[in-house]
Amino acid sequence: MLRSLRKKFILIAMLSVSFVLLIIISGINISSYFKIIEFADERIAIIESNGGTFPKDNVHENTIPGNTVPGQPSHPIKPQKKPSGDKISLEASFDTRYFTVCFDSTGNVTRVDTVKISSVDENQAQKIAVFLYEKGKTSGFFDEFRYKTIDVNGNTMYIFLNCEREFASFYTFLLSSVIISFIGILIVFILVLFFSRLALRPVAEAYEKQKQFITNAGHEIKTPITVISANAEVIESINGESEWTKSIKRQSGRLRDLTDKLIYLSRTEETGNSISTYEFSLSEALREECASFEPLAAIEGKNLTVSIEENVRYKGDEASLCNMISILLENALKYSSANSDIFVSLRTLGKAKEITVKNSVDVVEVGKLDHFFERFYRGDKSHNSENRGHGIGLAIAKAIVMAHKGKISAKSPDGRSVIFTVIL
Repeated sequence: MLRSLRKKFILIAMLSVSFVLLIIISGINISSYFKIIEFADERIAIIESNGGTFPKDNVHENTIPGNTVPGQPSHPIKPQKKPSGDKISLEASFDTRYFTVCFDSTGNVTRVDTVKISSVDENQAQKIAVFLYEKGKTSGFFDEFRYKTIDVNGNTMYIFLNCEREFASFYTFLLSSVIISFIGILIVFILVLFFSRLALRPVAEAYEKQKQFITNAGHEIKTPITVISANAEVIESINGESEWTKSIKRQSGRLRDLTDKLIYLSRTEETGNSISTYEFSLSEALREECASFEPLAAIEGKNLTVSIEENVRYKGDEASLCNMISILLENALKYSSANSDIFVSLRTLGKAKEITVKNSVDVVEVGKLDHFFERFYRGDKSHNSENRGHGIGLAIAKAIVMAHKGKISAKSPDGRSVIFTVIL
């Protein structure tokens, strides 16, 4: 149980960290992508407002002081103005790479301008523009180019802005952020793996003390139970059997049975990782257990049907697995509907072995019934006088299966039957 709890703790912690990192990295990279779009649209807007070309800076040809022409006054250099707004650099006209293609009203190419770009020639530029024009595309991205159409004197002009440098920076940052995130997750995993032991140490100590208490208390309770039973026998030998002595013996037996089960459950959970294993015939073990329950089923008017695959062998603790099968069969007989059928099967699924016990019931909730394996859980029918139980048998069955690294589950597909499945 503690190992399972630790795995869940680590899984939840890692999923939480991964989710937060995913949100942060996604937010940063999405923001960077939209910045590229914003940057490109600003420059396209400048080209659009200038009729399809990027305006040059207004560089003043004023004379520098100290290097004047004789007979002419010296003037200080005035600051250069940016082409548009504060977001565009004074070097924008030099580092903006773009080309334009014009179409007339009939869709023919009238002009191709590739002066401000060297990676695309006129033929390539025309092919790209014609492709987008025929598709009816007016704006968006084509490879590393951001494009937009404008109207120039009744003609359609495609403006293509090269964003290769911006995308190179974007992809570099994206790759770096992903790598750094994976490294961060790995470091967090190592830290969580280490500190999870410390975080769960109080739980482990409390759980160990609980198991030790159950074992010690069980042994302490056995002595007074034995004395009470012996006293009841003495009273019967002196005064004869009576209703009171019968009740004492019956309740002492139930208490002894509960104590034995609690001790067995505690020991199974405590030594689950060190059980003795050896190969045996699972088919024969299941067949013998079913045979011992056939008379009980006949007495209660129930039909026990068995389907066991031959020569199924398994390496495990035969005694504890037989106990698990006995618990499932006893549970099926105790809680199945009157005059109903009980089906038991064994088959191989690849390297795994599947044991199934199915019985009909009067009514049960549809879906998974994992709460059946909780300690002291009992359905409403278990509280009547006919079906008395401690509600601990299925918890023992689960502990045995878990000790063999297997899985056990219960479900009801229709609300009228219960299917217990064991995978070993």
